[in-house]
Amino acid sequence: MSVEGVKPRGRAVSQFSGYPQGGEPLRGLTLLDQGLSKADSADHEFESNSVRRGRGSVEKDKHGMSTKRECVGRTVAKVDHRTIVGRRIPERLNVAIATIVLFIYLSLFFGVSLLAGHKFWPFALVVLGFLISTPTIWGLVHEGIHGRLFKHPFINLTASRVLSVLLGFSFDVVQFGHLMHHRYNGHKYDRPDQKVDTESHWKSWTRHWVHLLGGHYLFTALVSIVAFAPARLRLRALQSAISGEEPDIAAMRQAALKWFCDPQRIVRIRIDCIVSVLLMLLSALHYAAFWLVLVLALSARAVLYSTLDNLPHYGVQGRGDAAAKNLSLPQWASLVVLHHNLHRVHHERPDLPWRDVANHFAEADTEGNYLLAAIRQFSGPSRT
Repeated sequence: MSVEGVKPRGRAVSQFSGYPQGGEPLRGLTLLDQGLSKADSADHEFESNSVRRGRGSVEKDKHGMSTKRECVGRTVAKVDHRTIVGRRIPERLNVAIATIVLFIYLSLFFGVSLLAGHKFWPFALVVLGFLISTPTIWGLVHEGIHGRLFKHPFINLTASRVLSVLLGFSFDVVQFGHLMHHRYNGHKYDRPDQKVDTESHWKSWTRHWVHLLGGHYLFTALVSIVAFAPARLRLRALQSAISGEEPDIAAMRQAALKWFCDPQRIVRIRIDCIVSVLLMLLSALHYAAFWLVLVLALSARAVLYSTLDNLPHYGVQGRGDAAAKNLSLPQWASLVVLHHNLHRVHHERPDLPWRDVANHFAEADTEGNYLLAAIRQFSGPSRT
């Protein structure tokens, strides 16, 4: 049986807003989407991923995206772990999957004894499982980003951080990036596949290939370094990195300044980064003379992660919730990626736990095969 596609039975309007608990939102600024994760409830007032429209008209920009006036006060639907969606979170299944992934990762990080004992086939299976579980572990982190890995906020945050560290990331960093991706899907930093008119042909191709061949993974892992910089230098770096006067970019810049100025969050990012580096160093020391094997396995993971990251958006025209693809996969493979192949469904209903994504929508035509779409990215930058 194949997951051939989906059509919504009902489409929710997804807007995103959130602000620190006890404080007021910056004027005209959307800090985070309501999937801001129940795991961070000590610092934020959370709002649901599928929200109700406020009264009155809604302003849109030329791309059909909501303007800053809509960001504050127009969408209100607080998340509570006792809601219907909260009760649907498959916690036991998530625990089982996370346990399997944890076992595979630890087997790879500290499984050099298989190589030393000339047990090449068992070790090859471990490496294969390590690579296959890359989209799975990211899928679990993704659930944590939207507050759907576990119902309890603290457990959701803790589990998400552990899984992110195994990936080599800081959870708070990837959470911010992903929520901005939802809020401003298709912004100029969000579509690495698109050819920029002002760029030369070779530069566009180089940027595109570097992104696919591990560049996106390296950027996501290394951006955590900004947390170790002095506050003033960190703010300058963020302002320089997110430059532009477009309304969405300006709002993202202000959101980043707010997000990465939170002292508790900075401490978490530093801890995640340090633990991740220590894990890699311990693993490298454990591999000793076989260190190159570990490097090759980690490099393959970086390429796989980077290749799959923008896959559902490659070559898609426009912006907003519909600017994503639903791609077909056999049912077992769709489960491995936690239904990430049904990506437009997720953008239209980000409140749904991963197991409900396929169940909530009737089967219909998809926009191609997931694996073929991944390969098609290597044909070069898109012009849409």
